[in-house]
Amino acid sequence: MPGVRKRVGYLRTMRYHFAFLGLLIALLGHGQDAKRWAKARAQLDAGKAYGAIRTCDRMLAGKSPQLEFLVLRAEGRNRIGETDLALRDTHRAMASLQGELWKQAALQTGVAWAGKGRSDSARHWYEQALGAADESEVLYRLGLLDMIAGHLPTAKANFDRVLQLRPERAAAYRERGSCNARMGDTTAARADFDRALELAPRDPSMWNARGFELSARNGAWRAAVADYDQAIKLDPNFSFAFNNRGFAYWKLNNEDKAMRDISLASRKRRNNPFVDRNLGLIALDKKDTGAACLHFKRALELRFTEFYGAEVQDLVNTHCGSSAPPPQVPAIPKEAAPERPSNAPARTNAP
Repeated sequence: MPGVRKRVGYLRTMRYHFAFLGLLIALLGHGQDAKRWAKARAQLDAGKAYGAIRTCDRMLAGKSPQLEFLVLRAEGRNRIGETDLALRDTHRAMASLQGELWKQAALQTGVAWAGKGRSDSARHWYEQALGAADESEVLYRLGLLDMIAGHLPTAKANFDRVLQLRPERAAAYRERGSCNARMGDTTAARADFDRALELAPRDPSMWNARGFELSARNGAWRAAVADYDQAIKLDPNFSFAFNNRGFAYWKLNNEDKAMRDISLASRKRRNNPFVDRNLGLIALDKKDTGAACLHFKRALELRFTEFYGAEVQDLVNTHCGSSAPPPQVPAIPKEAAPERPSNAPARTNAP
């Protein structure tokens, strides 16, 4: 019964939050500090990173700053892409805190380095965070790094462990589904994506990932478009979904819609390296290897490999050779789609 399953999942999630909150209250005491911690934690869980940062700022101001709030502020700063400030907070926290709070600071240090495309540094700090009261977030982050490195069985094993600890974590089903799809197990991938969408039907990243990893990977381009449509309906600024839908339209022989969507993707997130990845693949379809190589090299300049793996570098090695000219990327047709302010929170999941 779906309703009963959702209720059970909710209770499991709340038990985790209450248990973890109880541990931190024991560390912080039973006064105003614990109340403020609970407030900042709730703001982060609700996606209100700026509000959580302001709550932490108040607790870190004055002559007696409550240094444990550096951990939560670092998490908030990581959420909005302020990785340098997050690292400043975590380094200060680890110099002053011990035990569980130190491990949480180590975790956020890893998240910050991952956000800067430094996988080796991120892995080091994630491994330092192992043994935390709840390891599920650490294991999830390690799984993401393994996916970038192309170590799919190891990544899948990490997501398996996450789901043993947190069976209602939708994102872990999504990422395990991606692993299964890339390893050719379509049946397991479909089951994982179905479960992810059952748990988080209003999360656009779930629809986008299913379209990219399951439908598109199997050549089901119309089904992929339907998933991207749903992702865009839920988040009209989702650059990756526009870009993916554009490539699906290309495969459906609708070049006008393809270029319109890819242009929108570029306007909504100018540093999206998947735009040049897709334009390069389209150029290859047109037998224009020169233009393809320009786009692939532009994607590499935008640090595709550090954040998303070796796919584009492999395309360069296969099609471009070592003597390819420096990138002079052809312009993308412009559309009247406003770019979001640079200080606005941006969705970072991809592709």
